[in-house]
Amino acid sequence: MAGVDEAGRGACAGPLVAASVAIDKGSPLLQLGALDSKKLSPARREELYDLIVNSCRAVHVIEISSLDIDRYGLQSMNISAMRRAVAGLNVDIDYLISDGYPVTGLGMPTLAMFKGDSLSVAVGAASIIAKVTRDRIMVQMEERFPGYGFASHKGYSCASHMKAIADLGVTEIHRISYRNVSELVKAKD
Repeated sequence: MAGVDEAGRGACAGPLVAASVAIDKGSPLLQLGALDSKKLSPARREELYDLIVNSCRAVHVIEISSLDIDRYGLQSMNISAMRRAVAGLNVDIDYLISDGYPVTGLGMPTLAMFKGDSLSVAVGAASIIAKVTRDRIMVQMEERFPGYGFASHKGYSCASHMKAIADLGVTEIHRISYRNVSELVKAKD
């Protein structure tokens, strides 16, 4: 079986990251139960990241830039990223479980589960891979763009992030198509 999920959909800066995992029936991951990345501490996610990578038959990650999100739209890029993440596994898959959105056109049975990351081990594992990967990217973005606080808020909209945009302007990783960012850009002009 395979699972696919994304991280960064709601952020106004940074990439959208989709991850997929292929899990064998005898995998030790199945003993852990569902793994909703949002309910785990960053330290626990990091710990599970290594276990997932070492226990899965295959793992594949896709990053979609803010520029592509602005150019082609979030929904289109979200589905494209999940489809590409699954296609990149390059292993035979009996069926695919996705979180929320159906991922079709891959030649396998698929099931879209609302809150799939808290119900399916495969989706939860993909969720952790996507979240940890994206968080690591955003820590690097803090080094590249100091003063925005990316290491703490990871590009999501919060008071300190909006203040940083108002004070410093937008960076190339901000999603200009998002209303909260575009309004700050207009106000600054």
